[in-house]
Amino acid sequence: RTLRRSAAGHHPRREQGGAGAEAAVCPTAGDAGIPKDSDHHRREWTPRLSGGGAVTAKLAGAALIVAGAVWCCAARRRRQRQRLTLAQALAQALSAMETGIRWQRRPMPQLLAQLAQRPVCGTYFDAVREMLQSDIPLQIAWNRTFSQIPDAETAEVLRRMELGGDETRLLTQLEDARQALTTLAARWAWEDAQDRRVAGALALSAAGLLVILLI
Repeated sequence: RTLRRSAAGHHPRREQGGAGAEAAVCPTAGDAGIPKDSDHHRREWTPRLSGGGAVTAKLAGAALIVAGAVWCCAARRRRQRQRLTLAQALAQALSAMETGIRWQRRPMPQLLAQLAQRPVCGTYFDAVREMLQSDIPLQIAWNRTFSQIPDAETAEVLRRMELGGDETRLLTQLEDARQALTTLAARWAWEDAQDRRVAGALALSAAGLLVILLI
């Protein structure tokens, strides 16, 4: 009977001890640092830029901004230089017309043929000359041709001219138009100088921005 009791009481303790030993030897997946299956669903991988990559992205963005600003300034300056050059060339051409009429007594077709040889504005006077050869009146040919000038202010100065009447009236019209074009050219030259200063300031600001990004 004693043996039976000892035998009957021996097995539960061995079973309890065995379960505890197995728990001590084989910890659970979460306690051992091994990720559970549910952890893979909760955790998401988010890409991160390194320090060098972030700086490169900033530099690329700043370079694009600077390039766009430089392109806009260059396009604006190119248009301003073109209208300034044309206004100066037309003023010189009208002065040559005054001289040809006042002192050389040249007829209008001959003057137009001479002015058609000028490099900047010669195509306009050549167009007027061709219209005259097609029996189109001088005033109509003049207005049609100079209405095609891209700059509205320059075109308006030339369209206001009245080419009819006597020699004195024609010379007065030429002188007034020449002075108006000279005034426009002077104003645009001043604006061009101002734009160059602004462009220089923008260049310095862009350089400062790049330095700040590099720090």
